[in-house]
Amino acid sequence: MEKPEARIGGKALLLLGSIALSVLVGELALRMATGQPAFRLVNFRAVSLESSGTRIYDPDLGWIQRTGFKSRSVNTLLHGVRANGMGESAIRPGGVLAVGDSFTAGTEVSDAETWPAQLERLIGEPVINAGIPGYGTDQIVMRAEQLLAIVRPRVLLVDFLSQDILRSGYSNYGAPKPYYTIEDDRLVLHNSPVPVQSSGFANSLTAAIKSVVGYSFAAHQIMMAFAPDSWLASGKQSFTRITNDPSEVTCRLLQRLKLRTESLGTRMLLVMQYGGDAVRAWTAPSDDAVPVKACAHAMGIQTVDEFDSLKAVYRADPETLKTYYAMTGDAYGHMSARGNRHVAGLIASALAEPPVAGRGGDYAPERMEPGEGNNLLRPSESLRQALAGMTFATFTQAEPSVDGRRVYRVAATGGRSEHYVSFKPVRADAGVYTASLYAKPDGKACLRVQLFDRERNGMFADFDLQQRTAVANPIGGASSRRAAVTAADGGWLRLSISARLRFGDPQIVLQLSGKDCNENFEPNGEAVLVRGLQLERGQSASIYQPTSGPGSEGFVAGDGSNRITRPEALETMVGKGEIAALVPTSASRPRIYRLLATGPVSEHYVGIGDIAAEAGPYTLSLEARPSGTERLRLQVLDDSNSGTMGDFDLSRNEASVARLGSVQHGDADIQPSAGNWRRLTLTTSLANGRARVLFQLLNREGGSAFAPAGEAVELRAVQLERGHSVSDYPR
Repeated sequence: MEKPEARIGGKALLLLGSIALSVLVGELALRMATGQPAFRLVNFRAVSLESSGTRIYDPDLGWIQRTGFKSRSVNTLLHGVRANGMGESAIRPGGVLAVGDSFTAGTEVSDAETWPAQLERLIGEPVINAGIPGYGTDQIVMRAEQLLAIVRPRVLLVDFLSQDILRSGYSNYGAPKPYYTIEDDRLVLHNSPVPVQSSGFANSLTAAIKSVVGYSFAAHQIMMAFAPDSWLASGKQSFTRITNDPSEVTCRLLQRLKLRTESLGTRMLLVMQYGGDAVRAWTAPSDDAVPVKACAHAMGIQTVDEFDSLKAVYRADPETLKTYYAMTGDAYGHMSARGNRHVAGLIASALAEPPVAGRGGDYAPERMEPGEGNNLLRPSESLRQALAGMTFATFTQAEPSVDGRRVYRVAATGGRSEHYVSFKPVRADAGVYTASLYAKPDGKACLRVQLFDRERNGMFADFDLQQRTAVANPIGGASSRRAAVTAADGGWLRLSISARLRFGDPQIVLQLSGKDCNENFEPNGEAVLVRGLQLERGQSASIYQPTSGPGSEGFVAGDGSNRITRPEALETMVGKGEIAALVPTSASRPRIYRLLATGPVSEHYVGIGDIAAEAGPYTLSLEARPSGTERLRLQVLDDSNSGTMGDFDLSRNEASVARLGSVQHGDADIQPSAGNWRRLTLTTSLANGRARVLFQLLNREGGSAFAPAGEAVELRAVQLERGHSVSDYPR
């Protein structure tokens, strides 16, 4: 009798064999459908490496293509310059020098099909292709500076892909690279010399796997479509963001290069290129490209931008655009021979025009504007009142306070989503602003801080609170973007972001990120503690200035004098009616009262009127606990019905405030007290000498008019005093 283990093993082998056969059939079918050799052993990854060039380490630039590489489609000359397919064996000085990334180098096409090669045939003079795949704008400019003395060109073409601008915000982009920051209003070079990338067993194993899998055309096509940089990388890949403004760094580097070309008598042009997905999806050049093109114009650099012409091709016929790129199925790759011919034609037309007016010195980089120190966010110590909304997140006050300042907890809730809280826009003009706050992780979480204007121009920065790093990214057309993180006492970090906003009404959003700093995640205890939120004009964070609470302008401490004259006999001070009752339930001090909804469908409240109170700030405080409902509304009003109304949720520890009549500022707060009591406070300003206080029950849904069904709340220690803070209730 056959053993069960044998039957299971046989089925497993049959299943594996079926899978292997299906993969083989699919591989052969794909090869034949795309014109690839069906039965020849070809390492397709190695073939692509030939067309992308073989990188070698360079201490100044990170990497270059190695000299003297030869194959059927890719050949390099001295300094890693790519040949143009014209039989040239050396660099020909005096013509045109082209620098850029893989779109310049011509990844996925032959030597003669790159745009520098096709440009040479159009204009009839040498064009040196010094493009290097993977370069950022910082490396591209440095590459040009290296080769200017060697090539001595009549014309310099600086070719940027929009992605290249962002790459200048990395210290490692697949491999270590140089990068710049702006410090004391000047460019500062880092990673010089560039560190050598480490190697090890993991690298060897990865290389071995890639070498084997590279023989599958299907696997190669998938990897080239979705992760070409990782697939073609020969060592361990890593990508490390640094804190700078890539657009501003790029502009300052372009200015340095423009001044150099002016001293050499070399004409300089900027070429802007775009991937096929960008042309298909975008309506205009990227937010990073716009400021770079603007600064290039300011310093007299003629710009050739292919976006509009390619967008016109796409709008006329989306399928035609695909012929301008090397396609993998429906995935856009680098430019095809046709696409490169199109770019070469645009550049040739620009070269036929006279040079544009302007000099490098005409561009004036924006200077650092220190923070003014005036906090525009109000009330900064009652941030729940400044909230505009919450999405799959909670924002609650935490205990204890720090240096007398309130601490709030932002926590992710709900399912997989983005989790954030947003604050109300501040009415202010366009200009440069800085948002700053103190933060501390209260669970595994990163924090994204956003600052933008009413037209959604601004920036966001991702702060890794464990690694203490900040990565800035643009939103729309804002400039002068900066982000910083510094250590503070008690494990707190001071975070700040700055941007020049094109429009007014700046707004702040705090967004939680997961353990890998991804913004869309399933909550698993992610939370951050925050305090000291500040919005000010300028590009640096000043010392925190509260706009409410102790230390704020106009703050008046509570005087401890209770204007409610008989707080231990409240039942004698409230009017009796059919809609609510206030009944004492204990004789202890402070006496406990039960506020109970009665009567028909109506609003249910009691009030204390004709309270002697001179004009000024007042704070109502009391302790409450649920006894049939968790919701309570308090109001403090003067004779003109101006004042403040606060709604309190005793189960969720949440409070909201509404200002009534002519009152400009008000505050509501809820804090845990002894046992299951909550301390409620409501602050307002009274304009005349009489006051009244209302205690109103809300139903479980927060409705104010309802048919009573046992709704009640217990109250004690009711006090109304002059000032913005609460004094201890005498016991």
